Amino acid sequence: MIMAKVDVGIFGLWYGNNYGSIITYYALAKLLESMGKTYRMIRNPLGSNVDIDSLERSHPLRFAKEKYQMTKLRPLSRMHELNQFFDAFLIGSDQMWNYHLSRPYKQSYYLEFADDDKIKIAFGTSFGKDHYNGPDEEKPVTEKNLKRFDAIAVRDDFSKRICEEEFGVAAETVLDPVFLCDRSAYDELIAEADNFRIAEEFIFAYILDPNARIGECLRKIAEKSQKKVIVVFNQSGDKIRLRDALEINDDNFMFLLNPTVKEWQYLFCHAQYVVTDSFHGSCFSIIYRKPFAVLKNNGRGGSRFNWLLGGFDLLDRMAETPEQITAIFENAGEIDYEHVDTILEKERTRSKEWLQHALERPERRKVPASAGAVSAVENSFRSGILEEHVSDLGGVHAVAPPPAAQPLKLHPDIERCRLIVSLLKAYHIRHIVISSGTRNMSLARYFESNDCFTTYNVTDERSAAYFALGLSVRLNYEPVVITCTSGTAVTNYVPGVTEAFYQRVPLIILTGDRYPCYIGQMEAQMIRQQTVFSDITKKAFQLPINWDSSGMWETRRMVSEAILECKHLINGPVHINMPINIIEHNPPPAEHLALVDVPVIRRTDYTSPESEWLAAVRRLKDAKKIMIVYGQNNPLSEQEQHYFDLFTQKYNCVVLTDHLSNVAGEYCLNPYRLMKAMTNDQFKKRLLPDLIIYVGGKRVLNCPLQGKLRSIIRRLPFWHVIDDGSLCDIYRKLTNIFGCTQAHFFRYFAEQAGDIQNDRQYLNEWKAAIAEVPPVDWNAVTWSKERFTSYYTMGRLMENIPPHSMLHLSVGNTFINSHNYPLDPSITVYCNMGTNGIDGSCSSFMGQCAVGNQLSFLMIGDLSFFYDMNSLWNKAPGPHVRILLNNDHCAGLLKHYQSRSITHQHGAVAEGWVRSLGYFKYLCAHNREEFEELLPVFTSPESDRAIFLEVLF
Repeated sequence: MIMAKVDVGIFGLWYGNNYGSIITYYALAKLLESMGKTYRMIRNPLGSNVDIDSLERSHPLRFAKEKYQMTKLRPLSRMHELNQFFDAFLIGSDQMWNYHLSRPYKQSYYLEFADDDKIKIAFGTSFGKDHYNGPDEEKPVTEKNLKRFDAIAVRDDFSKRICEEEFGVAAETVLDPVFLCDRSAYDELIAEADNFRIAEEFIFAYILDPNARIGECLRKIAEKSQKKVIVVFNQSGDKIRLRDALEINDDNFMFLLNPTVKEWQYLFCHAQYVVTDSFHGSCFSIIYRKPFAVLKNNGRGGSRFNWLLGGFDLLDRMAETPEQITAIFENAGEIDYEHVDTILEKERTRSKEWLQHALERPERRKVPASAGAVSAVENSFRSGILEEHVSDLGGVHAVAPPPAAQPLKLHPDIERCRLIVSLLKAYHIRHIVISSGTRNMSLARYFESNDCFTTYNVTDERSAAYFALGLSVRLNYEPVVITCTSGTAVTNYVPGVTEAFYQRVPLIILTGDRYPCYIGQMEAQMIRQQTVFSDITKKAFQLPINWDSSGMWETRRMVSEAILECKHLINGPVHINMPINIIEHNPPPAEHLALVDVPVIRRTDYTSPESEWLAAVRRLKDAKKIMIVYGQNNPLSEQEQHYFDLFTQKYNCVVLTDHLSNVAGEYCLNPYRLMKAMTNDQFKKRLLPDLIIYVGGKRVLNCPLQGKLRSIIRRLPFWHVIDDGSLCDIYRKLTNIFGCTQAHFFRYFAEQAGDIQNDRQYLNEWKAAIAEVPPVDWNAVTWSKERFTSYYTMGRLMENIPPHSMLHLSVGNTFINSHNYPLDPSITVYCNMGTNGIDGSCSSFMGQCAVGNQLSFLMIGDLSFFYDMNSLWNKAPGPHVRILLNNDHCAGLLKHYQSRSITHQHGAVAEGWVRSLGYFKYLCAHNREEFEELLPVFTSPESDRAIFLEVLF
């Protein structure tokens, strides 16, 4: 029988031997049915020639036989025959474009077999990884086939990025098809589950990659919940081996080794809680509105978990390690499914409309190779300062940019050249002295093709450097660029650069180079040129060769710093060494040589004109939400406090501190617990600033605010106040450096503020958010007698330290976790945060205690203490010294790595050493009751000796 012509041929992994593949194509089929489209499933071209009726042992094919109509099997060489039966071809969801999966199917997953006049659509497809993992020789044909598609929709942001940046095709993001199928279709499956029922309440664990750590987590959850745990593995694999990998032998566990997809659906529907490491397991937890915890499965495409959960504001349900699953189960609150459903309904409507439009009125969505197109660099700058590729709207909210903003794909080496020259233009560098060569050829083409530059051709590099020196001096010390190829050409610059260094002339030396991997490999013209000018330049920079978001950011930062440095305080030459491996032998099209608009970093310091400072005053006055972030700092003097308070009273700001800020005031808040509890999307929606000002040194280790600010993709003004004017871009959004002391900064702007007043709206928004995060409850189950830990002793001590004392925090677990607890603002706090090393905390504390008699406390962990214990016998401490040693016999911060070598478990106790010194009153606590009894003695200022309290866990 000849197959009748139908609307859509679905090609994909509907026959895949796993639940996710089965159910996502079932959902896609139901979606097409709801749109009134006829369809057929295209058989696996590498499948068996045995008739499908005889494949009774294959659950996916049994399910398919029941639910779909399918084409006859055709091998890859005959798939073109399918064109006579379909108006449109749709490549479906899952990791269809993951090269390791698609390789046996050649280019069929890119619909190479489909005729040009057929509608070609990708819907919910994914590359699986956050980068294209196919070989370079495969890319041209893949790009060609992708550009034949009429419409491409992917299910994650990184696949969208790969389409646009690697292949120059536009892509939309849509929900995975399982979200688009009406719930009633799943209910039908459950009803067909052949009387499969679980009588008691249960927790469902759907685990793809089991191991003993996951097993331990599940045991704890079973014990806490007192419920049966039903465990299901994927359809494929050795189920007995998978079961044994969990190392569970417990009557509270039921292992279902071969449930059908209908029974699998039943378990999601009726579970009281879901634990999973599966993408689709996460999806169905959301669909059935279940409380759940998901282990990010990096082996199966970890980036898609961030994308999925971030889109629904559910990142707090994702664990990076199995141990964190238990914490989520115990501590995570209820999921606001009303909020989730609001997002889901909006995105469901958008995704369905996209597919309907693609099927009925397809439009080419390739990036035009025209002068109006922009590069990947410019596209990144338009959305932010070369930030990580994270949607500002969060997860599934991302919308494809309009065609005019699509990136023009260039090789990363050429993009690097374009960015460098674009930055020179943005900083108004006009004069370029070029010497002949190949490693700087792409640079030369950009310079000579843009009339904002005046170029001078000087063949001899020795002469070129002197030529540029004379040019700069004649131009009243305007920076001049000199650029040459690699090898001895670079060393010929040395005499002229030496003269420029001692004459203080601002030259920007831009040298082409080969990739660093070729050093010492007999590569032509390959020398160690990045250090050639090390003694005769103000600074030298080696640009990175990677061209991901971090490489783009690093390149922009380095080139900006070099340009700023050549005129900072005193003039002088700077060196930028640029590795380049690609030589464009033929001149590129004119549109490839257009520069891009890039934001620049400005420096304002004591030598800057008053107009720059006044412009900053106007910006501050206009801002409605100013976030001042205070890092490590000494307590303010009385005069500094006065101007700081005056500044905060005038401008619409909030000041975010941690314990090391040593800054207090009406507008100061410590947001640590809030930032730990709040997702990136929640932060953007509620507390996003319109100006960031950073003051002071480093902040709390693994600062949660840092991740929030880095995740913002759009451009935000970011000012850094730093006394030496150096370039430090902690949030990767730097726009302005204020090279002055913080005292000068606050005094100047406070005096220039006039009669304005802080309207407190932004402050109140922060206070309201912080109020929603409850303080630590010492009576909660986490802090019960059975869980007596250093978290308890740290928090209780910090609550009881007398006002006006000094507190030194050792680096590591102590410092990080201390930020969970409040502290009297009169207490001065210190920590060795310069490099975050554990080796000298006790020694630094003893040095601080040697001056004055202020009551002084050290909180320290065992590894840090025993590393530095000799510091105690150098000098007898005074009676004002208090040391709390939390001894849990290992490196607490590294415990989760589960490595004896790294954790350094031990049985050492400090008592013998401390008593032998004869300086200390030694106290010891083994439990909560003993600690509470000793705490008043330890914190009392009345003592004739220093006190050492060791807590043994």
